[in-house]
Amino acid sequence: MARPLKEIDAEQVRELAELGCLATEIGAILGCSTDTLFRRFTDELAAGKAALKHNLRRAQIQAALAGNATMLIWLGKTILGQRDHADVPPQKLTVICDTPYSEAHKGVVIDNPNVTVVDKNGKPIIEAPAEAQTREYKVVFDD
Repeated sequence: MARPLKEIDAEQVRELAELGCLATEIGAILGCSTDTLFRRFTDELAAGKAALKHNLRRAQIQAALAGNATMLIWLGKTILGQRDHADVPPQKLTVICDTPYSEAHKGVVIDNPNVTVVDKNGKPIIEAPAEAQTREYKVVFDD
């Protein structure tokens, strides 16, 4: 004969989950195992956790709308995908071309003023002009 089920108030399980209590804590408070909670009160545990998240999100939004700058920034990053932009100067990049210069290189344009293409000996094949605003490159011929 099976042991009778321990009486556990489902609403109390949901309320404790909504407070953020872990299943081990709820079990200790109510005098049952976590296995019992997961087996008999899965829906209540999930509903309590969902209500907790809903309440926290509401409080965060209210804090942000009340002018909390930190919360505005955090929500902007997490919900809107905003991010900080570091003012890091662009890096110079040198690309070494291991094929000899040919007509194929003629008219090649690289759309970045910080990139220079050189041959194996370090001689520029394609380089940026002094005026970076133009973003055009000239081909250096071997004469």
